[in-house]
Amino acid sequence: MSAHVYLDHAATTPLRDEVRDAWLEAQSVLGNASSIHGAGQRARRALEDARERLAAVLGCQPIEVVLTSGGTESVSLALQGLWRRRAPGADGIVLPDGEHHASLDTVEWLAKREGARVTPVALDPWGRIDPDAFREALRVGSTGEELRDRVPHPGADPSRRDDAGDVPPAGVGGRDVASPILVARQAPVSDGRDGGAGPFARAALATALVAANETGTLNDATGLARAAAEAGVPLHLDAVAALGHAPVAFDLWRGGAEPGVGLVAMSVSGHKIGAPVGTGALVVSRTIDIEPLLHGGGQQRGLRSGTQDIAGAAALARAAELAEAERGAETERLWGLRHRFLARLGRDMPEAVVLGHPDDRLPGTIHLHLPGASGESLLFLLDQRGISVSTGSACQAGVAEPSHVVMALGYGQAEASQVLRISFGRTTTSADVDALAEALPEAYRRLV
Repeated sequence: MSAHVYLDHAATTPLRDEVRDAWLEAQSVLGNASSIHGAGQRARRALEDARERLAAVLGCQPIEVVLTSGGTESVSLALQGLWRRRAPGADGIVLPDGEHHASLDTVEWLAKREGARVTPVALDPWGRIDPDAFREALRVGSTGEELRDRVPHPGADPSRRDDAGDVPPAGVGGRDVASPILVARQAPVSDGRDGGAGPFARAALATALVAANETGTLNDATGLARAAAEAGVPLHLDAVAALGHAPVAFDLWRGGAEPGVGLVAMSVSGHKIGAPVGTGALVVSRTIDIEPLLHGGGQQRGLRSGTQDIAGAAALARAAELAEAERGAETERLWGLRHRFLARLGRDMPEAVVLGHPDDRLPGTIHLHLPGASGESLLFLLDQRGISVSTGSACQAGVAEPSHVVMALGYGQAEASQVLRISFGRTTTSADVDALAEALPEAYRRLV
């Protein structure tokens, strides 16, 4: 075991040496890419080379890549930008349960400040977006209660367990499996008595995760995009957790959708794949016009004005290329580490429940419900042993709170505080995994 075991790669992962080299090399390029003199044009060539390489990994056209400061900015630009250029009469946002706070909080803000009406979509017992509920929400919109009545949250057989120790979370121990819709964080919806258009909100846009950042469960991006296209609704996909760990293919997912509907925007971030913090991108289809958040020089199709970060773009492109080139072999390696850990966990700590789908998932993300033990307390005990894990998404200003993702699976608030997220990455070794497998049961026994 190394002096420090870092198992929180879903929060951020180490800067790669090759990426640091690319960043330093690009920093030596003198000139503003918007200048028309020779130095400026050389800077522009370096910038556009990085954009083209990133686009090749993301499966889109270079002109569709809008460079940003990271995932949160990309998501906010997509959702606010699509909302403010919405079709006349459309005032609904289709928002699945369990989305990242970048989406949840943006939609909540739009609901409170600009009158958006939120249509929630239930997750299945594995944490995937229910495709029938998603399609229904896109088709008619809903106040929430009607949708849950149409598509009830299914239960699961708690005795079902695969050889890795994964079990369906919903319904364990006789818990109510009705999907709570974000509880206190749910944005308000209209009941038709507020002067609005009635109980049904016509969808202005929809958003969804490609890979769930807490559970690691993968959604059917192609199916979600097709459903949005058929309903004539613009869709944003949050691919931050997926990039480098699962296939990401904007044009393929978009398919033959009509202009302005179906998949039109996709967010990615750099620091999850070994690029510097502060790098990211939003893919915006050439078929859609969204409202910018920043105004100024009109760079990047006018969608994000400001002097562009050449070094950041070069680093992001290099990290994306490396992650994609290594994805097949790395995925296989991470599956091996996952099974190694869960085999020991099932033997030494049978109380643990593994959340998320056992197969359709990111192999490096392991989300555990640990009955009777505070996730925050377990985190501190492991940290004292030199092992870094998390209780969920790191994008909550460092404040521990019950996981809304776990609550969307049918658990209560107390149980949603009894979770740990463990995430392996490129630097994770079998020794790291064994150290966690030894330390976690010991920490758990101290608390229960």
